[in-house]
Amino acid sequence: MKNQYIYIKNIFVVLILVTLPVTSVYAEKDPNSLLNGVYAQNEIWACSNSPPPFQIGCPDCSTSSVTAAGEITYYGDGTATAEGRTSATEHTNPSVNNSTYSCDWAYQVNEDLTFSYEGECEVLDILAPEGTPPLIVRNQKWYGHIGEDEKMLLVERHDDEIEGLSFDGINNVSELVCGKTGVQIKIKNKDKD
Repeated sequence: MKNQYIYIKNIFVVLILVTLPVTSVYAEKDPNSLLNGVYAQNEIWACSNSPPPFQIGCPDCSTSSVTAAGEITYYGDGTATAEGRTSATEHTNPSVNNSTYSCDWAYQVNEDLTFSYEGECEVLDILAPEGTPPLIVRNQKWYGHIGEDEKMLLVERHDDEIEGLSFDGINNVSELVCGKTGVQIKIKNKDKD
């Protein structure tokens, strides 16, 4: 009987010694490391735009639709960058504006596999004359859900927080409130490129 007790005790000691280091590794893992790699992204925006301060129904107010497609790279440390192209139409002006964009993001992954990111983007009309300064979109925020195996991300923003557009060093030449939705699909691991 004493030998059985010692044998069972030794099994528990071995289990504890094996599982403690593994458990501590997972406990110390930064949740931001779940997002790591390059994702193809596709987004649709619907926005209300106005000169500052933001208002609806003013003579210079407008609504717009924007589509965006490109790539976003998550670095696994709470930072990301994105590049791509947009196509925007203001409903008061039937012309289409095609642009390129580049963004710098800071993101935070939560324990429930939701995440948020924010930052600013530079947007440049592809038909703009050389030397034209980019449009800066400030206070960009997105919220999302991480899918199984971190291969698909759903992103959205539907709130009343105001984003600002700046041009050539002039802050907030326009303010907008947007509803946005999009999907991001993993295409490459950053560490395997």
